Amino acid sequence: MAKLTVKPIYLLKGNDSFLRSSYREQAISAIVGDSDRQLCVSIHSPDAVLSDILDDLRSPAFLAPRRAVILNDADSFVTAYRSELENYFAAPSSVASLILIVSSMTASTKIYKIIAKIGTICDCSCPKDPRKVTKWIAQAASKRDKTINTQAARQLLEYVGPDLSALGNEIDKLAAYVGDSSEIKLDDVDTMVTNSTGPNRFDLPNAIDRGNVTKALQVLDGMLTKRGDEFAVLGLIAWHLRKTFAKQSSARSGASFRKLIQADLAMKSGTDPVSAIRDLVVSLCSAGR
Repeated sequence: MAKLTVKPIYLLKGNDSFLRSSYREQAISAIVGDSDRQLCVSIHSPDAVLSDILDDLRSPAFLAPRRAVILNDADSFVTAYRSELENYFAAPSSVASLILIVSSMTASTKIYKIIAKIGTICDCSCPKDPRKVTKWIAQAASKRDKTINTQAARQLLEYVGPDLSALGNEIDKLAAYVGDSSEIKLDDVDTMVTNSTGPNRFDLPNAIDRGNVTKALQVLDGMLTKRGDEFAVLGLIAWHLRKTFAKQSSARSGASFRKLIQADLAMKSGTDPVSAIRDLVVSLCSAGR
């Protein structure tokens, strides 16, 4: 993230709250420096009228080199006053800078091209390339004096989704959880992070293989959303046991299949299916340790 310099207009486009906050802070610092922000920063809501914005932009700041005028969620404002803004940008104020925060703006529009010519455009959308996001995760962990390997970073991204603010919050939690350890591991992510993007059908067998009871039950609860889901989960576990049969000792694989058969019989003979499947998952996790 390159350091911003003083410009008459900054366009922050995109919905990632972390990037919005970071670029907004950089822009304000570039405009007012170390001056008292209460005296030289004006913040306007989306329902602001053009005359109020222009009055602020033409008013010299008190005890500061320039005034920063911020307009949050400005999409509707730009639509309503597009031509007036284009006229203003032709001769912008010499005593203030405007920070426009929008969800989107088409690059082919006249106003976008004018802003690109005289101001700074900051992309506040989370990168679409997962490799860039996992790189950002590693950098964020490093700022907290932690390391995180690629596999753990990918799992964190899968659980949280492409939201840098939310990812930063989870990294804070993980850094606190690992304490004096310098590394955030895959098991730490599995234990501490909730899969907010929805359960992945392979998260359950993965947790069972690692012997992570807490994570396995957490994933299981997310998979049991309606009556009958227990049997679908039983089928998934059966598939997974068959898939891993060759990798396990005959004694261990045989014990796992016996537990599976016992759970299947219990569910078909009147035992509460949810209780039966939870008991099976706990038992398999214990065997996997």
